[in-house]
This record gives sequence, C-alpha cells and structure tokens, in this order.
Amino acid sequence: MGLRFKIPLGAQWVGWIVFIGAIFTWFLWVDVSLWVHHNQPVYYHRSFVDLFSFPGHPVRSLAAMVMQGISGCWDGAVLMSLLMVAWGGAIFFIFRELRVKPWFSYLVVVSVVPIVSAHGKYHYAAELTFQYLFAAWFTALCLFFVRRWHGRCFGLIILVFSLLVYSFAGHPGLFLFVVLLSVWLVASHHIQRLVWMVLPLLLPYMITHLLPHLTIYEAYWGNYMVCVIDSFVDVPWSIKLYPLFLLVLVAVLLGFNTQERLKPIVELLVFVMLFVLVGWFSRSPKQKLSVRIDKLAYEKRWDELLKVVDQFGDVRSRDVQFQVNRALYHKGLLLEGLFYYPQYYGAGGLFLENETKGDIAMSASDLYFDMSFVSAARHWANEAFTDYGPRPRIVRRLIECYKLEGEPALVKKYESLLRLSPFSLLDDSPTYEQAQVGERSVLSSRNEVLRFHQFENQFVATNHPLTNLYYVVNSEPDHRMGVEYLVACHLLSGNLEELVKQLGRLKAVGYSRLPEAVQEAVLVYRQMNPGGAVDLCGFVVEKKVVERFKAFNALAAGGFRKDVASMKRFNGYKGGYLFYLTFYKPK
Repeated sequence: MGLRFKIPLGAQWVGWIVFIGAIFTWFLWVDVSLWVHHNQPVYYHRSFVDLFSFPGHPVRSLAAMVMQGISGCWDGAVLMSLLMVAWGGAIFFIFRELRVKPWFSYLVVVSVVPIVSAHGKYHYAAELTFQYLFAAWFTALCLFFVRRWHGRCFGLIILVFSLLVYSFAGHPGLFLFVVLLSVWLVASHHIQRLVWMVLPLLLPYMITHLLPHLTIYEAYWGNYMVCVIDSFVDVPWSIKLYPLFLLVLVAVLLGFNTQERLKPIVELLVFVMLFVLVGWFSRSPKQKLSVRIDKLAYEKRWDELLKVVDQFGDVRSRDVQFQVNRALYHKGLLLEGLFYYPQYYGAGGLFLENETKGDIAMSASDLYFDMSFVSAARHWANEAFTDYGPRPRIVRRLIECYKLEGEPALVKKYESLLRLSPFSLLDDSPTYEQAQVGERSVLSSRNEVLRFHQFENQFVATNHPLTNLYYVVNSEPDHRMGVEYLVACHLLSGNLEELVKQLGRLKAVGYSRLPEAVQEAVLVYRQMNPGGAVDLCGFVVEKKVVERFKAFNALAAGGFRKDVASMKRFNGYKGGYLFYLTFYKPK
C-alpha cells in the first residue's frame, strides 16, 4: 500500500520539476537580458511621496530595480522561473478549496502558461509580470482574511485590499484582482457577493479626485508617463486576455465532473506538451535576432554581430541590415564587404529613414555618434527619451553628449537618474580631454568640439541622407565615415553617374586602390555610357575584376530569372556588385 502511494507521489513531484525545467529552458532561449536591453526603464524614484505619486509605481519601481541586475541569460532565466513558481503558488492558495478536484493541478499549470508565453515578445515589459504577481498574492492574502473571519466584513476587506492592490500594482493588478476574486466567488458558490466587485471597479475613478494630475482614462488604462509601455493598451494580447482566459478555464474545469485522475506520467506528458506547443507558437526568432543584433552593436561586439548574422542565414530585416553595415564600417570593410551580405533594402539599410521616430531614434543616435555629430546624436537620444522614457542606454547617451557639449548641469541631472539604482549603471563617459568620438582623435578643447558641430543639425531632418552626407564631406573632405557612406549610398541606389564623381574622395581619405565593388560599378557605368569618360583619380580597374565582369555578362547572356535556381548558377559571383544589381537591388 505504501509502495503504491509513493510511486504516484514521486511521479507527481518529478512532473512538477520537469515542468519548472521547461519554463527555465524557455526563458533561457528567450534570453531575458535582451528585453532588459530593449525596453527596461531606469529605476529612478527619489522619495516615498514620489513612489506613490502614480498608481502601481511601487511595483514598477521594484521591477525596474530588480531587472537592472540581470546581466545575462542564466540569471534572467533563474529569476523569471522563480517568479513563475511564485505565480503558480498564488493560484494554488487562491483556489485551495478546489485542490480536492482531480483537475486542480491543471488549473495551476495552465494558469502560468500565458504569462510565460508573453515574454517571447521583446516589447513586453517585465513590470507587468511583477504587477500581476503582486495582485495575485494580495488576492491570496485577501482570501486568507475572508476565510479566517468566515466572510464577515467582506465589503471592508475587499475595499482595503482593492486600495492596496491599486496603489502597489496599478490598473493591471486591480483588473486581475477583480477577476480572481470573481472567479473564486463563483467557484465557491458565493455568487450573491459579486455585487461587492463594484467597489474596486469604482476605485480608479475615486482616486482621480485625490490625484488631480491623473485623468480618468489614465486611472483605468495607464499611460500616465511619457513611456508608451506604461499603457495597458500596448501589452501583448496573451496578457490583455489573461483574466478572461482564467475565468473560462475555471468555468470549464468546474463543469468537468469526473472524479478520476490521470496517471502522473500522463499528466507530466500533458503538461510538457502543452508548454512546448504554447512556447513554439509564441516564440519570435526574428524579433530575437533583431534585438540581439542591436545589443551586440550597442556593446560594439562587431565580430560576434557578423558571426550571428552569418549563422542565421538570409535575414530580411532593415534594422539588422543597418547594424551589419555599421559593423562592416567599424571593421574597415564597408566598401569591400558590403555585398557579401544581402542588401534587400538598398540605401535604406545605411540610414533608417522613413520610419517611426521612436523605432529609429537610438539607432540613429548611435550612427551619428559614430560620425562625431554629437548634437544630432543628442537630438535623437532625446527623441528616444520622449517616446520610451528613461532607459539606461538612452540616459547614458545623453550624458555622453552633454559632457562633450559642455553642459555640466544637464550631465549632473541625468547622472542622478542612474545613481538611484543599486546596480552600477554609470559608464566612464568621455571628457573633452579623453573623448574619441567616432572619427575624431582627441577633442582637446570646447572650441574644437564646437567646430565639429557646425553642420550637425543637418542630420536632425530625416528623409535626406544624401543631402546630409554631401554637406558633411564638403565641409570636411577627410571625414572617412562620411565618404564611405556616401559611396555606399550611390552603390546601393545604383546612381553610378554620381558615384564616379566621388572617386577622388576615396583618395582623400587614404584609399590606395578602389574596392572591387566600386571597380565593378565603374565598368557598369562605362558599359552603359560608352562615350563617357571616367576620371579614375589615379586608381586602376584591375585585370581580375575585368575578367570577372566579362564572365558574369557571358553567363547572364544565356538568360536567367530572379529566382533561387538562377541565383545558384551565379553563386561564384556573390559578394560582387553585379550580383547585387541583378538579384537584390530594390526597384
């Protein structure tokens, strides 16, 4: 008898351990450090009054503080797995009267899945997980007092805990609190007490009279700061619909009257298969790649960035193409290696123009900082700050820019935000005597810094990258990055008439030979303009390039289509300009 009892119990524990292991593996794949990099705000409250200035601010501040301590995928996976275990524990204590039901373990397990799956979206903010978790445990504590006092003072208990939940966990927490209590009341056959749920639903409206700076819309739906992720409207649908999902789940299980329990090994398989299916359909490999590439670019790990792109294969992402081109420049391979990577977006992969400002702001800031245009980098960092709030990456860039522009008051203001965190968020930003911003060697004085800024506001306007680049190279002919990006722009756009006029600029920035892609472009221009003279400015078109050009044309004369089969025939010419013009150049 004892043996028969121990085997199922052991199998059940093994099942739970395996399920937690599956959650850990999922978060390990997601790599929590990526969405910390992508959208985690700075922990910045200054006082107790500031902490309670907005509903939900205490838990949001706690989430920001905790998540800032994550530096890699392992510690992030451990933390999030523990949070999911705590979530399952809260559901267990809320519905503990139902634990005699054979399907109770399914309720606990399935209730965790939508929360876990939401983390596969890299625009999801961890603060929502914390808010939901606090709301769940406040609900469990509320029901502890309800049970202890046998339902007496039920309305008073609901009002007190509604206020606590709303103050600490905000509108998402209050929404979940109402749903969990309502489901519990239905499951416990106390349907007549549902009328008390009017109290928490009216609470946000009453709070607007105590906090005049809060509108009714903000009280119920959030977005009471500049950061877009503060709005409940912007969270994944798996989270928006979670309370409804939980309500339906409990209703279905309550209608499931069987008293027979599945064998523990079958339960284990059901749990794991459920999680694998949900995890598979909620994963976002392309979004993960984009965020990972952005993180590697921010950390200036150019070799690893290119290695990751090579491993992933054919990537159709403008953001990734933009960062690949930055990596090629920083490795000194922009013009030589440009066409070894598919340039699906043409010149649009050099500058992220025609995009939403919030989407391109920090990428634009990074590029202009590379080019030594500090005021333009600062402008776009401020755009990012307006759209996304005080994230560590944005604040660090503002500190760097204001140091270089000689604004000590603003430097101190933004450094104070990072110093409020218990974790070290301040980098050693450059001073005037130490700075090496992009192209420039040492910016030794304020006058020298300002000289480099004389034309930077040209970069504030979007949609005119060529105009901006011409302004740069005409103002400073030895600006290597400006010249290389200008030549790359003409190559990618197919504007060969302008390209051949820029060959002298390559000589001015130290080129001793023309990159092969430029040599091929010169040959294409000559073929299209037989009578046109090209001043090579002392460069030569190498014999091997001419032979390669003739061989490509001979192969193309046999006819081809822009399909995979034709591309395979021309595989030997990958990395060349003719291959790009034939198969990749946008119309």
